Amino acid sequence: MKDNRSIAKLPGKEDFPEFPSNYNITKRRTLSLINRLSREPEMMKVYGDIIADQEKRGFVEKVQDENAGEKIHYIPHHAVKKDSPTTPIRIVYDCSCRESSEIVTNYSNY
Repeated sequence: MKDNRSIAKLPGKEDFPEFPSNYNITKRRTLSLINRLSREPEMMKVYGDIIADQEKRGFVEKVQDENAGEKIHYIPHHAVKKDSPTTPIRIVYDCSCRESSEIVTNYSNY
């Protein structure tokens, strides 16, 4: 337990190769998401509120552009609209995002 939360490690394959940096594809997808959401200011606000809440709760963390050259594997995300007054959108994290011949996060677990 840490901060009244249970933390569980996913069972990963020990001989799995290091993940490649996917900075460029993640940045392209993020810019596309921002472009789409900017056409609907209310959706942009809701999306931002969800991300802020997830950051506050320690589920996600903000990264800086200066990390772009480092070997970091990012998990891109996007909005899925729902017909619900209480939760008009939900955020989906895409662990299978990759360049054409690269390995993906989903393949590293048993």
